[in-house]
Amino acid sequence: MKRRHFLLQGGTVIAAHLVPGISFATGFYPSIRAALAADGFSISTPGAALLAVVADLHINLNAGAAKTSTFDDQLVAEINGLSPLPTDLVIAGDLVMSMSNAVGELRYANAHANAEGEMSLARDEVQRFRPEIQTWIVPGNHDTDNLENMQERGPELWCRYFDRPAYQRTTMGGVPVFFLNSGHAGQLDPAQEAWLVSQAAMISKDQEVLVVAHHPSLFYLVGETGLKRSLAKAFAGWTAPVFVIGGHGHQFVDEAFVNNGTRFIQMEVTAGSSKVWSEGAAPGYAVIGMSNGRVLSRVFRSVKLDRTDARPTAGQMPTKPLPWPFERVPYPGKLIETHGVREGLEGFVGSDVRDHFVYVESMAWSFPMADYRGKAREFLLLASVAESVRPTVTVSFSDMGPSGPWTTVPLPPHDGGYVHRVPLPETMRMARRLWVGFSTTMLRYGAGIGVSGWGIGSSADALTGYERWIAGRYRTFVNNAKTAPSTVPPGETRTNLELSSFNLAPVAVGPWEQQSHGQDGGSGQKVLSGGLVFSREVYKTADFEFPRRVLGADSGLRYEVQSSEDLRNWLTEDPAKLTTTPLSDGWETVRIRRIVWSGRGCYFRIGVAKEGATGADFARWVEINAVLSGTADDRNANATADVLDFALGNGPDFRVTKSPSDGVLRALPARRLTRQSVTLATLRYTRMVASARPGVNYVLERSANLSTWQEVLLTQVAERVYRSSGEWESVQVAVLDSAGGQSFFRIRLECIES
Repeated sequence: MKRRHFLLQGGTVIAAHLVPGISFATGFYPSIRAALAADGFSISTPGAALLAVVADLHINLNAGAAKTSTFDDQLVAEINGLSPLPTDLVIAGDLVMSMSNAVGELRYANAHANAEGEMSLARDEVQRFRPEIQTWIVPGNHDTDNLENMQERGPELWCRYFDRPAYQRTTMGGVPVFFLNSGHAGQLDPAQEAWLVSQAAMISKDQEVLVVAHHPSLFYLVGETGLKRSLAKAFAGWTAPVFVIGGHGHQFVDEAFVNNGTRFIQMEVTAGSSKVWSEGAAPGYAVIGMSNGRVLSRVFRSVKLDRTDARPTAGQMPTKPLPWPFERVPYPGKLIETHGVREGLEGFVGSDVRDHFVYVESMAWSFPMADYRGKAREFLLLASVAESVRPTVTVSFSDMGPSGPWTTVPLPPHDGGYVHRVPLPETMRMARRLWVGFSTTMLRYGAGIGVSGWGIGSSADALTGYERWIAGRYRTFVNNAKTAPSTVPPGETRTNLELSSFNLAPVAVGPWEQQSHGQDGGSGQKVLSGGLVFSREVYKTADFEFPRRVLGADSGLRYEVQSSEDLRNWLTEDPAKLTTTPLSDGWETVRIRRIVWSGRGCYFRIGVAKEGATGADFARWVEINAVLSGTADDRNANATADVLDFALGNGPDFRVTKSPSDGVLRALPARRLTRQSVTLATLRYTRMVASARPGVNYVLERSANLSTWQEVLLTQVAERVYRSSGEWESVQVAVLDSAGGQSFFRIRLECIES
């Protein structure tokens, strides 16, 4: 039977912090039995389980229209009368109302006394479900409070009345099922998260899993996202679907997300009470059929509308990336989320709910600016601020201290992902330390502002091409162990500098590493060492091509192309012999071609080095690393000059090692290709166009002995740009080598602080 889905009448209301685009499809089935049969689920299959899911039953002793002392009679009667009868029932949180009101609000008068009365009634109401049905319960935000949340001690009153653990694991129909406590603010406490991760590690990643927790955290971008992070951590790399169901929003919703290869199916069930707000379908519930280790059927049932919606299988649902904050920030320097929002926190007026702040009236942070080297351009505020409230909100900056003076600007609209990108005052970009304040003129409970993180961002015009590549890959342009030019990323065989400068696609094995040629192309001699040297021996004709960033006004990084007949004596190729072809996104193809007359063949290698940076930034590096030297000294005796260590991002303990076979320095942050040059040398390569500000200079150098190098002047070469696309171009350089004998050429990349 072909699947059809229905649109619940009365409209779908999604809270402001939900991911846009969640909706229902049309169509319905006449009964639960018919919907289950359409999925091929049968309760008679040995070991099969049918789980009914209800949430937000809300026993409420407070005065008002929502006051009730019982579960919804129609809901209880329908579940008890289902055919087939569920084997299990889970109440996915919010059995009561009074233990807490909104997240982060203080307890109101008589709240705790009312909560005890409500829990006593709810405990009795649970007994109304048929005894043949195994009943499970998880806490919701109204079943606990922020005091328990902040002290990370679990829902003590809830545990006492319902006499069961706040979280546990079982198996239904061969499917592992986790019942989790997402608590007062949609997050797991550290002990529970560690338990979840350890339990998930015991399960095969090709096994389907079901998670029941009150908060549908995977839908959220800001606030109540702690559960999402815990699930992403515990089930990273899962090849089977991970199903997650909860309540909280009082509406029927489901959507498929993918994160780190794992497909998550997040479901939300409408309220089980008809006396609280809902989208018009309450009371309602869901049923999930499981058999042979798989989730075979998922059904939403609206008791009020008498409608039954069989949801698609995981394979039928379109997926989208699991949304995370700051995704739209193109050039981040530092991003602080959830628990990290406390970093640099100077003070706040609002409610602390452990991994974010709600009902914020004001907050202030301070942080050092040295890491950003004058390239910081924006303060990023991750916050939920209603558009009607935003005109009352300002952001203030000071580089003199918490007492000011302050430069105050209005809070701009968010970028579509709840990140407000506030420009830094130009006069404060080089500050040693920056103080940032955030405030509203409205009363905290009237404004209803939530703050989940902050960060620092830059812009394309402030960063070089290399820094933009680093920011895109590592989500920061700040120098650290991951972003250092000499770092080889996990799963790669090439360094950051090589990958970025030559516009190389991420691959585990480079193309030259898969080839081996002898003098006549058939000897099979290999020249591979340490993942740094590419080599290819050619006979008579040498034609080599590689990509690199397009040259521009910036200098700093240097590329080297060297050649050798014997793998012991290396010569640097003349930059004048290089030709380029533009590529896209600021890259170009570099080519060198020549005739080899010696009859002995030759080898080639490409080297990438970063040197020559001087000035205030270098002085600061020297001070930080306690290296007292000039730019040509090597006080830490690591075989590279201090200025080169600075340019490579090396610390004082960085050391260079040599291969015992060919003596090549393995600390250079790239592979090298080499070939011999006799009479005529041509080289074609890819580089970033000047307008893209690559931050590198491509310098061709020549040597007769591999110890003394001389830059080849532009007047000595013929350069031709013969292909251009976007930020990249291809250049071909031809060099006439009239020295006789042999010469070696190398391309050096110089990376300069911008």
